[in-house]
Amino acid sequence: MSQPPSFYRDELRKILSEQSFGVSSFDITGYSAEDATASIRLLEDRNVTVVLTARGYQVSSSASMYESIESLLQCISPMYTRKYQEVLVSKLGQLSKD
Repeated sequence: MSQPPSFYRDELRKILSEQSFGVSSFDITGYSAEDATASIRLLEDRNVTVVLTARGYQVSSSASMYESIESLLQCISPMYTRKYQEVLVSKLGQLSKD
């Protein structure tokens, strides 16, 4: 039996890797042709399960959908928001030096 297409898995892995500054860890726990699921350990030391579909990102225990992983993480993790702002300020500071 062949594996299902991995677009959602690859996309979720890529975007979570890009957000690694603001989460403790993540693991892709499942995927199909229609979605991918990841377990994310937040900086607040709690786990959430996030699902990526064609509609967007969703915490599995919530009905709310988000267009970006950044929006989702900012809503559920104050420590992610703080780290996100620190990274943004740092990058802007680097640009102003150039």
